Amino acid sequence: MKLLVLSFLLAGSALHADFDPVHWKLRRPITIATSGPTSSFAIDPLLYRGAAPAAADLRILHDGVETPYACTTLSGASRETELHPTLIDQGYVPGTGVRVALDVGREGQHNRLKISTLERNFRQRVRIETADNADDWAVVRDNGYIFDFSQGDMHVSVLTVDYPVSTKRYVRATVFGWTNIHSIESASLTFFDRQPAVRDVMATLRPSQKEDAATHSTILTADAGASGIPHNQVKFVVAPGYFYRAIRIDSSSNGTDWTYIAQGVLSRTPTEEDLTIDFPDQWDRYTRAQIYNGDDRPLAVQSMELTAFERVISFPSKEGGNWLAYYGNADAKEPKYDFGQIFQRGPGPPVINASLGAEQTNPAYRPPPPPKKAWTDEHPAFLYATLGIAVLAMGYVTVRFLLKVMTT
Repeated sequence: MKLLVLSFLLAGSALHADFDPVHWKLRRPITIATSGPTSSFAIDPLLYRGAAPAAADLRILHDGVETPYACTTLSGASRETELHPTLIDQGYVPGTGVRVALDVGREGQHNRLKISTLERNFRQRVRIETADNADDWAVVRDNGYIFDFSQGDMHVSVLTVDYPVSTKRYVRATVFGWTNIHSIESASLTFFDRQPAVRDVMATLRPSQKEDAATHSTILTADAGASGIPHNQVKFVVAPGYFYRAIRIDSSSNGTDWTYIAQGVLSRTPTEEDLTIDFPDQWDRYTRAQIYNGDDRPLAVQSMELTAFERVISFPSKEGGNWLAYYGNADAKEPKYDFGQIFQRGPGPPVINASLGAEQTNPAYRPPPPPKKAWTDEHPAFLYATLGIAVLAMGYVTVRFLLKVMTT
């Protein structure tokens, strides 16, 4: 495989992409710190702001000649394995709540409980216990919560509770405050495993804040200043204190029309903290968070941090010379290079050994000509004269017709 990659780098390839420097508005020099068959740099927020969505217009030039590149997203990996436990007990504990017990059998690791219920508009505390037998229970989480809020066409529901990874055979969950054993329709277990990703901070924003009395919630709106900056996670900086709040995230390109993208829980307890919400890649300018407070005081949110998986650009760089990254062409299409397929099959992730310099206006850039106006737009007098003649002709025909009717 290494020989295949090396032979490709040495041989090069003829590119037939759509690059013409007159159409690319911006460029940045690329500095390579250590020489080698390939070099890599991370895309930063400055490039995203000036580039087309997803940096589809990025082109790498070596001494004026287009060079192929590969883009690697350092997203890590996550895996959720569904288990099939057997329900062995379900009932009501007077003065406490509804309880279910599950037998995992020999299925191995587990760390997430999911409850199915027809109940609506609730916020209930959940305790998780595990055991090697059906008698010797140990509490592994005592401060979990499940949540549901419905109003009009809005519905937010969080019905999972995570706990430390366990291999115990039995799991027991108690939902405090419920009295009807049928409130829990079913319960299931999974093992959720996440490999760490590499993230870049795209923007740190101070949101506007207002309180919604109807839903007992806080609405935070953050403006990134421009569209085109990728983000798939928002991290909240919250003043000291313990809390457990459901949250909904929406996205908008104009600050008026909103699209739901995620829901989850913000929490801080004496033993753990989770202040991030993940969602699919977004490129919109505005992010809105609605935090459901119930009867608790609103949280003091100090800032919202938008992050994205780091995207690394790798390109063949055996030869020295002048390297430039061009972008700023909204009409450009994402290039397709053989190098991308070959590099992805190489050994290991890319090693960053290059960096982008200051942004420059491309001296060869020529703004596109304004759209040509229709001939009638350029000669409005002719249009008005034609309309006037048509009106007079219609008037003449109408008068002749009326005179003819009156004389018959």
